[in-house]
Amino acid sequence: MKLKLFYWIYKGWRKIRTLIKYHLSYFYEMDGHLFILPDIKADKAIKEIVMNLVAFGNKIYEPATTALIKINVKEGDTALDIGASIGYFTLLLARQVGSGGKVLAFEPTEHQFPYLVKNIKLNGYQNRVTSLKLAAW
Repeated sequence: MKLKLFYWIYKGWRKIRTLIKYHLSYFYEMDGHLFILPDIKADKAIKEIVMNLVAFGNKIYEPATTALIKINVKEGDTALDIGASIGYFTLLLARQVGSGGKVLAFEPTEHQFPYLVKNIKLNGYQNRVTSLKLAAW
């Protein structure tokens, strides 16, 4: 009886662990923001971002650019993120400009734009970020 119980617990835990791993693999925390990312196997541009995250311990993407934004963008500013991708810099800019500022995020691709919108909403920046599905020429 104990062996059978142990087997069912083990089998159930394996299923739960697989489900958790599957669902959490699409969520990443970077520089204090939560991101929903598409499947990296399906999107080579996202694969580059994820590989960079792994290299920096899942904390900061492009550390030099991130530091530059944190130093120069101030509360109340208006900022543009051209080629916003999934919104890493969009969210960073939104945090920096504060509730009195504005961010315009441009992302023309069909695949990444929905993730940009989801990540803006997930982090509560809908009031200060305008996402535009446009290319900037």
